Amino acid sequence: ARDGLASLRRKGHYIIACTARPLETRYGTEFWLATHRMQVDDLYIVNWNEKAAFVMSLKPNVVIDDAPSHILPMQELGLFTIIYDQPWNREVDGLRVADWKAFEHMVDGLTTTLNRWDY
Repeated sequence: ARDGLASLRRKGHYIIACTARPLETRYGTEFWLATHRMQVDDLYIVNWNEKAAFVMSLKPNVVIDDAPSHILPMQELGLFTIIYDQPWNREVDGLRVADWKAFEHMVDGLTTTLNRWDY
């Protein structure tokens, strides 16, 4: 994950981490990200049932998640949501990746496609 995120950032992508967990876990989450050298541009901690709406308000180009309880509402809101493949989300339909390198390649492909239509 670290290398994939770093590569996307070097290519100019703005990386936002949005996690649904108790607010008091913020410092632990920041510590975990720093310890694992996971560089993100912004970190948001939101209520579990508000994550999809909050992510929608950020107007992202691409979203990646592994939790069906977040993937489905984000898909319903029309967000371009990529599923990070896990045993617990195999019943959810949609584009999926098995690792961060695959996610990076998918984003690269989307960027190339979108740039063709940039007037």
